[in-house]
Amino acid sequence: MNQVTQAQFGMIPLQFIETDPNQPRRTFDENALQELADSIKVSGVIQPILLRTIEDSDTRLQLVAGERRYRASQIAGLTEIPGIVRQLSDAEVAIIQLVENHQRAGVPPLEEAEAMARAMRDHGLKIDDICTELGVKRRWAYSRLQLLDLCAEARIGLNDGRLAPSTALLIARIPVASLQERAAGEVLTNNGAGSPMSYRQAKTWIEQRYTLDINRAVFSLVDAKLCKAAGSCAECPKRTANDPDKFPDITADVCTDPDCFEMKTEAHNTAEIDKAAKKKIRFYESWEQCKTERNGDLSTDFVLARTFDRLINADHQNMPVDDLLGTDRMPKPIGIFKNLSGHITNIYSKSDIQCALEKAGLARTEAEEEEFDKQEEQQRIELAKEKKATDQEDPAAVLRNRLGEINWKIAKAYNVFHEDLLEEIKDLVDQQTLLPIYRTLAVFSAGQAARSEQLSFSQKVDESYNVDFMEAAAVEELVEHASDEDVCRLHLDAVLSNIPSVYGGAIDGGLIKFEDEWEEWNYQHYQTLIKLGNICGIDIDLLRDKHLAEPLQELAEAMTPTKKEPTEEPAETPKPKAAKKQPARPKKTAPTPDADPNAAWPFPKSKDGS
Repeated sequence: MNQVTQAQFGMIPLQFIETDPNQPRRTFDENALQELADSIKVSGVIQPILLRTIEDSDTRLQLVAGERRYRASQIAGLTEIPGIVRQLSDAEVAIIQLVENHQRAGVPPLEEAEAMARAMRDHGLKIDDICTELGVKRRWAYSRLQLLDLCAEARIGLNDGRLAPSTALLIARIPVASLQERAAGEVLTNNGAGSPMSYRQAKTWIEQRYTLDINRAVFSLVDAKLCKAAGSCAECPKRTANDPDKFPDITADVCTDPDCFEMKTEAHNTAEIDKAAKKKIRFYESWEQCKTERNGDLSTDFVLARTFDRLINADHQNMPVDDLLGTDRMPKPIGIFKNLSGHITNIYSKSDIQCALEKAGLARTEAEEEEFDKQEEQQRIELAKEKKATDQEDPAAVLRNRLGEINWKIAKAYNVFHEDLLEEIKDLVDQQTLLPIYRTLAVFSAGQAARSEQLSFSQKVDESYNVDFMEAAAVEELVEHASDEDVCRLHLDAVLSNIPSVYGGAIDGGLIKFEDEWEEWNYQHYQTLIKLGNICGIDIDLLRDKHLAEPLQELAEAMTPTKKEPTEEPAETPKPKAAKKQPARPKKTAPTPDADPNAAWPFPKSKDGS
C-alpha cells in the first residue's frame, strides 16, 4: 500500500485506519457524533475521508481529514468507509488539516490556534502562507495566535463558552501574567456580580484598568536607564504603536503594562524630588498643605495667565504661564508637589510670576496700569460727550436709544414670564399630566443630548432642594421615597430650570428673534415650556400679558410718531398689540396628602402645599 503514487479511491476497512496524533481538532461533541451516526445508518457516508500512506507499513493508513465521519461510522457499526488515499508530506497534511477544520463549524478557537502555531513551528510555514491557504487576513491570523497567550483561567472560560473569542482576545493582549489572571477573574465574574461581562463591558473595563495612554507619561520614553530592567519605551513590544499587528483595534499609542508604567512614573518622581532637594526646593505632600503653609498666595505653572494682573495682550489670558513666559524666563519654584495625575508639579509665588510677566513686557506695572486706566477713562468721557452731542442732534439716534432701553425691559419680562410659567407647570402636575409631560420632556432632552448640552439646576431651584445632587446615594434615597408627581417635578427642574436668558439684543418688535443654531435651541427651550403649559391647562396668553403688557405698550408708544399739522394725511403707523386678556382658567388642585406635610421631605413644596 505504500507504493501508492497517485490518489486512489475505494472502500477502506476501518480496522486499517489510525488517527493522526497531531490532528488539530481534539474535542468532539458526543451528541453531535451520535446524530451523525444515526444519519450514516440511513444514508451512509456521503463524502469520503482523506487518508495517507504510512511509511514502513503495507496495511495501515493515517487519517488526514474526516475524523468526525470516521468516529461516527464506528458508532454506526460500519466495517468500512469510502476514502481517498494520497501520498502527503507532514507539511501538506498540516495545511490540509488547517483548511479542513477552518471550514468546519464548531472547531474550538484554541485548537485552531494551536494547529496554526504547530504548522509554523514544525513545518516552517509563515503567517502569510497560513493566511493564503485559509483565505483570511493577517489581522485575523494574529488574533487567533494571540489566544495562545491566555492564562489558564481564561482558557477554561473560552473552552466552556463563558468567554467569547473576542472577549478572550482582550485578556490575552495583557502582557503581564499576574495582571492577565486578575483581569480574567474580573471579567469572568463581572467583579463578583455573577455572569461574565459582555464584550463591550470587558473592553471598557480593561482599557480603563490595564491600558494607559503613553502620552500621559511624565517620564522620558527613550530613557533606558530610568528602570534598567524595563529598558526604553521606544521599542517596547508592550506599547501598541510598536506592534500594530498585535493590537489592530487600538489606534491610540497605549502602554499595556500598567505595573511598568507606574514603576517608571515613581522612579521619575523620585528623581525629580531628589533634584529639587539639591536646589533646596521644598517638596509638599499635597496642594492643600502648600496653600496652608504659604497662606494661599500661590500659582502653579498649569494655572492660566488670566489669574494674573495687568496683562497687556488680552489673547494671553487663555495661555498657561509657562507657555507664555517660556521655561528660561520662569522664576525659581518655591516648591513642588505631586498632583492628582501623578505629575510632579512646580509651585511658584504669584508675586514672582507677576514680576516675571512685567519684566518680560507682558504685563504693566502698577504705575503703568494706573496711567493706562486714566487714559481709558478720559477716552470714555470724550466718546460719551461726542455720542451725547450726536444723539441730541439726531432724532433717530434718540429713538434708537429709547428702543434699546425698552427692549431690555421686554427681555427681562420674558425671563420672569418663563420662570413663572415653569413654577405654574410644577404646581399642576398630577396623574393625568404625568405621561404627556414626560413625552414632551423626552423630545426636548433628546435634542439637548444630540448637541451635548450640559443641563443642570438653576441656582433658584438648587437652593429649594434639601439634598446634595452630587451624592448618588442621597439622590437615590430622595427618589425612592418620592411620589410620581414629585419625581416629575424633579425632572422638570433638572431639564428646564436653567432657562436661557433673553437679552435686549434678541428683541425685535417686541418678539424674541433667533438668528443662529444656538438661539434656535434656546427657542426649543421656550417652546417646550409653552407646550407643557398647554398640557397643564394654563392660560399662556394671560400669564404672558401679565409680564409683557406694560413694556409692549411702552414700545408701541415709542414707535408712534408725534402728531403734527400735516399738509396731507400721513399713513397711520400700526401699533404692536398687547395680547388680549382672557379670564384665568381655574388651576387643578392637587390632592391633599395623608402624610404629615411638615415631615422632613427634601422636595420643594408647590404653591398649593403639595
